[in-house]
Amino acid sequence: MRPESAPLRVHTFSPGWGLPTVGPFGLKLLACLSILGVPYELVHEDDARKGPKRKSPWVIDDDMRLGDTELILRHLEATRGVRLDRDLDPALTAKGHAIRRLLEEHFHQVFEHELVVRDDGFAGRRAIFAQRMPPLQLAIGGPLIRRSMRRHLFERGLGRHSPAEIESLGRADVDALVALLGDRTVLPRRRAYEDRRERLRAPRRHAPQRPARAGGVVRPRAALARRVRRSRAGALLPVFRDDLTHRVKKPPLGVNRADA
Repeated sequence: MRPESAPLRVHTFSPGWGLPTVGPFGLKLLACLSILGVPYELVHEDDARKGPKRKSPWVIDDDMRLGDTELILRHLEATRGVRLDRDLDPALTAKGHAIRRLLEEHFHQVFEHELVVRDDGFAGRRAIFAQRMPPLQLAIGGPLIRRSMRRHLFERGLGRHSPAEIESLGRADVDALVALLGDRTVLPRRRAYEDRRERLRAPRRHAPQRPARAGGVVRPRAALARRVRRSRAGALLPVFRDDLTHRVKKPPLGVNRADA
């Protein structure tokens, strides 16, 4: 096991909607690192092709470049001895695995369709692009991004369905998630960070703006909405806390620290 070393350098998409990054897997990784107490430096990089697996996020740990959040977490377990589900029994570990696959392998495609392919969803995405791209580049690049996403979703299968069918499939995912989570505060969770929850509950000074409307799918049920609010205020996303920003060093947008 490696002794305590320099912070991880986490490369992920730029911030937006009041979030430290607009990438869902980037948010997942930042939350996991905060829960595990692993220090990191945040590098905003919108070109995922620079990563070792050509997707975002990726990390640099000493001289290693690693992509895919699941493989990154396995690397941290091997090198630092930290693991999110260490205290869970096999049944809860399996349930967490099933929920992760539901969200990351299927519902994530619905999310991409709602956010990029749909006109009303892409309007919010375009507003973020407009802050970082010249108008001419956005006029040319916007349609290319959407065309690439349509092709990607078609090849994976979801894009072969009609918008109404995709929305219905997404609603089924959300309903299944609500049923699986029930009234539990967090699932799965570790006793270690539950004890830290109260001291991480301080409200943020700036509430995030609501992302672009994404049909009926991404509007969560009331129970799920309460869970998201608790997670933002509690232990799941302390990356929002101003007093933790000493671990999040933000270089100028578009600057890759590895190239600086």
